[in-house]
Amino acid sequence: MGIWLQRIAGIGTLSGVLLSACGQLNTQQLEADIEAEIEGQGHRVSLQSVQCPDGITQQEGVVFFCVGEIDPEGNFNIEVVQEDNQGDVAWTVESSRVIINLATLEAELETGLVQVIGRRSPVDCGAAYRLNQPSIAFECNVVGDPVQGQDRITAILVTTDGQGNVQWEEIRHTQAPTEATDEATDEAGEATDDTSNANQLENAQSDLAAQSNAVDLSSED
Repeated sequence: MGIWLQRIAGIGTLSGVLLSACGQLNTQQLEADIEAEIEGQGHRVSLQSVQCPDGITQQEGVVFFCVGEIDPEGNFNIEVVQEDNQGDVAWTVESSRVIINLATLEAELETGLVQVIGRRSPVDCGAAYRLNQPSIAFECNVVGDPVQGQDRITAILVTTDGQGNVQWEEIRHTQAPTEATDEATDEAGEATDDTSNANQLENAQSDLAAQSNAVDLSSED
């Protein structure tokens, strides 16, 4: 199955440290903090830089964009929203041809599983970010190993073409018959044997009674 990666669900938050003189945000500090957090939460993600515009006035609700650079993959956008007038901001990364936000991917996979097995199961892809490189493959764990029919779904195999598109398929393991099923089968067999033995005993008693009647009838003559 295939999906196009949408906007991320995860949000980074920075509080208070972005104040600078003249009522403007300290965007240099913001750049350093975003870079450190993406690299710290990413799977082998190393940024060349994060560039944010200068001269951003502290004002609640103001939205602006920073640009992350990864060599050789390219650039990606980081949306920043000022949450108040005190330097608190929230930032988000959109999945793109350069970087995959795995929170988005997990949500998409969980929705896809609902369509396959009829219920939602949490999916864990590990890190928060991963490079969107052509022809890469990785696994995301399906928490709880849900069962469909005789199959247990333990993980999802994800492949990407580097264009923002991913393909995925469930990793399934066919279950062996459970002990409970074996025990039920054995009990059913024992019950059948008991019924057969009872029928044989009843038939033997009937034969014995018939023989007794035959003797009694011959003795009356």
